[in-house]
Amino acid sequence: MHVIAVHAYRIINFTTAWIVRRWGHLLYPGDIGRIKSRLQEFARATSAKVGLAEGKDMLCFGSVDGTNMEVCRPSGPWQMQNAIFDGHHWIWAFVYMAVTTPDGMLPFVWGPEPGCENDETVVQRARLHSIIEDNFTEETDVGEPIKYYVYSDQGYALDDDRILRGFPEPEPGSDERMHNRIMSKVRISAEWGFQRVKTTFIIPGITGITQAI
Repeated sequence: MHVIAVHAYRIINFTTAWIVRRWGHLLYPGDIGRIKSRLQEFARATSAKVGLAEGKDMLCFGSVDGTNMEVCRPSGPWQMQNAIFDGHHWIWAFVYMAVTTPDGMLPFVWGPEPGCENDETVVQRARLHSIIEDNFTEETDVGEPIKYYVYSDQGYALDDDRILRGFPEPEPGSDERMHNRIMSKVRISAEWGFQRVKTTFIIPGITGITQAI
């Protein structure tokens, strides 16, 4: 079984490297052209998902989330082990971040980052705010420009007008709690996106092997 796992890892690494060389430009800085051409469509789809009336569209074109990919404990000095140790889940892992759009695609992917990093740090390293600011702002003849944004969970403790998150610790029955519950319908799509990738690329019959993203 160990020999099979080793060969499987080599196949995964070779295939992943080839995909990145061939289509890596679609992952970072992302499939910007496709998103630009469908910004208003994505915003309307998000608005419909949360039940807004037609004509009162949000400016949210997707959701952002992170995931960890568990790996074996690395050999070598303790510094190497600590670098990729995820203290939240108590596993050794690499961290990835992605934006999911309403059509189910992941047009922006970043990683891997060491498992010790939190979601906020990964977003900052990926320069997600700058990418959204530079590419998803529509100028208007009068007034302020139209600024589109993505929605995130509470792990992104950012004071950011392009990466919005829910209200922290809202009171029961409050409008803020209702807002968080409604917007969770949007955010969960990012989790589904990662789940599809993990399910698609799982290796049947090999227990505990790292899954490829």
